[in-house]
Amino acid sequence: MNDIVRQSDLAELTGIAKLLAASGYFDAKGSADQAVAQLATKILAGREMGLGPFAAVQGIHVIQGRPALSANLIASAIKSSPKYEYRVKRLDPEACELEFFERVGGRLEPLGVSTFTAADARAAGTQNMAKFARNMLFARAISNGARWYCPDLFAGSAVYVPEELGALVDGEGNVVQNSAAEESMDVPAEVLKWQTPADAFEWSVGIGAVPDVDTARALLKRLVDEQWQGRLTPKNRVKVMASFHAMCMENVDLSNVMDEEEMAH
Repeated sequence: MNDIVRQSDLAELTGIAKLLAASGYFDAKGSADQAVAQLATKILAGREMGLGPFAAVQGIHVIQGRPALSANLIASAIKSSPKYEYRVKRLDPEACELEFFERVGGRLEPLGVSTFTAADARAAGTQNMAKFARNMLFARAISNGARWYCPDLFAGSAVYVPEELGALVDGEGNVVQNSAAEESMDVPAEVLKWQTPADAFEWSVGIGAVPDVDTARALLKRLVDEQWQGRLTPKNRVKVMASFHAMCMENVDLSNVMDEEEMAH
């Protein structure tokens, strides 16, 4: 009987995936069979997290074998949960603070606060901060809070927004392809001019962010190692270089502050 149930469930899952793939409304790559398999994988992941097929296909992205959810989907899952709740304590271009609660005996018991600031965003190379700062800060605060305070809500899966796993996203946090992403990201003009890492190194030395090319090279290596598993690829190049640019600009800002303080004394 269990085998029959499993086969029936698989047939239903495949049927839904085929229907959605045939609609042409959803992003799936490769052959027809691959498209069905990709959509079925999203639906299966969504089932484990308590999500319906349509919500799963729209809001789940599988990146490096791990499920990434849109910030809106994470927030919706928490809000609709009978166990958890969150409240917005602060949401502006400088910081997002979300307080998380657990329902115990009809009361909301505080679990903790998830905060993500503009400084955190600069350090992480968060995209689109100039245009959609509040959206970007909220996305990272909600995903951190879900991992810290509501891990069982998503069947024990570590919940990420796509950007955290290296995907290129637009202002709403939706995954986009490289060409579209370069248009929608807050990519500084300098970054778009760089053809090779050497161009970035020369620029960073020129603005006084680092003393020499070797230091710039070490800075980029550390960034790639810490945030992109040591891989600089054509797919993540724009995002990596935008992060490198942000770190260099922060170094220049700190240097200017120190110079002003020395002059004041």
